[in-house]
Amino acid sequence: MMLRELVEEAGLQAKELLPVTAFYPTPGSCNEYTYLFCAICDLTAAGGIFGVDGENEDILFKAYPAEEVFDAMLQSRMNNAATLIGLQWLQLNRNQLRARWPAWP
Repeated sequence: MMLRELVEEAGLQAKELLPVTAFYPTPGSCNEYTYLFCAICDLTAAGGIFGVDGENEDILFKAYPAEEVFDAMLQSRMNNAATLIGLQWLQLNRNQLRARWPAWP
C-alpha cells in the first residue's frame, strides 16, 4: 500500500523502504497509530502534480535539498509530529544512508 501511494502521490518508485518508527500521535485521546518509513528513491527528475482523479487528489510534489528542509522545518507548515520525527530521524541517519547508497541510481 505504501509503495502504491508513493507512485500515486509523488510519481516515485522506491529502491528500498526502511522502517523509521511507529508511535501514537495523540495517546489518551484516540487509538490512531502512525508508522513512519524512509523510501530510498531517485529524486533527480522528481516533481509534478500527482494524485488519483477519482479521489479528487491534486498533489503538488517538489523535491528540495535536505539542508534547506532542515533549516525550515520548525518555521513552516510541515511543523507536525510525523514530519518532524521523520526529518529528525533523517538528520541522525543521513550519513549512514549515504554510505549505504553512495551513488545514484
